[in-house]
Amino acid sequence: MRSLEEIHDYLFCSLFYYLKHQSPLMQGNRPGQASKESPLPSVTTLDLPGMALSQALAVYAGGKYPQIDFTRLVSLVWEAWWTQKKLDPQGFRLLSDYAQYRKNILEQFLSGKIQGKDHQPYKEPRMSRRYQDMLETAGLTRLAGQIDESGLSALGCVTGEMPGMGKYGLADAYSDSLHMAALYPPPLQEVIYGIGVPTILRLVSGDTLAAKADLVILEKEATLIEVHDFSPSLVFPRTWVGRKLEVIAAFYMEAADPAKPFPQVEKVVYRHWMSGKTVERRQLREARLIFALEAAKRGIQAGIYLPQFLSGDLSRCRQCPAQEVCIPASGDLMEWFLPGEAEYSQQLKRFPMQ
Repeated sequence: MRSLEEIHDYLFCSLFYYLKHQSPLMQGNRPGQASKESPLPSVTTLDLPGMALSQALAVYAGGKYPQIDFTRLVSLVWEAWWTQKKLDPQGFRLLSDYAQYRKNILEQFLSGKIQGKDHQPYKEPRMSRRYQDMLETAGLTRLAGQIDESGLSALGCVTGEMPGMGKYGLADAYSDSLHMAALYPPPLQEVIYGIGVPTILRLVSGDTLAAKADLVILEKEATLIEVHDFSPSLVFPRTWVGRKLEVIAAFYMEAADPAKPFPQVEKVVYRHWMSGKTVERRQLREARLIFALEAAKRGIQAGIYLPQFLSGDLSRCRQCPAQEVCIPASGDLMEWFLPGEAEYSQQLKRFPMQ
């Protein structure tokens, strides 16, 4: 039985799939796996808002701290990460200061107080020169660099990159996670079946997939599953929601634990946290998921593992936790396989393609 995560990883980049799930080079240090030295898995900064929000949501669902609001819970998760790595508390205070000053700047754009040349609100103000200038004037650009220098490597992260906005640092990841939390209306705790629930999908093709449901909510005799999009962009492709594999998969999920079933899924809610918007779907095409599964299966069986960067488009690479393995400063991973390179045969034995 394959997992939805494997399909996603292979379609994102087949070489990333190989490095994460099969390569002996990544044993004990795989992207997305926690190491003994770090409380965080090896991820990019783009993943941090979602990790913090998911952990805070699990704490909220547990009901142990009803007096703490959700935004504060998210901040406490970050503070716990900082403390676990024994980082300087002053660094976390700088993180909090950055978030507050950046919030004051960003809200001027989001409220429409500051508009573009066409007198329309910015769709993504962080791409504008005016926003960047305001950060620079307020000293936040320099402050963000100091925060990255003090905490990035200790937290086991690599710097991600957002298209059109450049490098995405710890300070923005923290600020965005608080922004997302402030927009989120948590459901009543008593209707929450679970967070990150292990599920299985029994497809009409006869295949069975393992997957995790971000949030399962019980509504009388039916089940609602939320699919969470934590991407820190204010804009998302709304019309493509019904084509996303994770959304389609959610509609066909069953509890993996037979002792704790949930009723049939009747509705899937796609939640885009950064904008606070949701999209509901009650009908989804299972065939799309089956086609994606077949494509991934055939590629894996044939041993086809091609890096995304061969196309010349590095946009996915800059969002990938394996970027420092695939494209180190000295070159890229494909140089291991170029004919004529010294010790080619020995390198091939160390990193066999399957």
